[in-house]
Amino acid sequence: MRKLLLSSVLLLSPALKARASDVTLDEPTRAAACEVCSEFAVRHLRVGTSAASYDTSAEPVCHYLSAGPYLYQPGPGTPEALARTWCGCP
Repeated sequence: MRKLLLSSVLLLSPALKARASDVTLDEPTRAAACEVCSEFAVRHLRVGTSAASYDTSAEPVCHYLSAGPYLYQPGPGTPEALARTWCGCP
């Protein structure tokens, strides 16, 4: 069941990201989409650019529950802020 849920999250990630970054949405709808996307993203976010280049001292929650899957976002800031950046949120 857990693997199915994690796989579903990764399948949904592009859709969540597209919805959160859709500038045609009204402000409340986009804000809600950003919250949903960033909530899922932060649980899988590694700070860096790839499996070969990320901050190993800040593993996401999913690292401790399973072997991924992971999202990568480089830059300074908190994991929450970087998740919002990954999602394309303002």
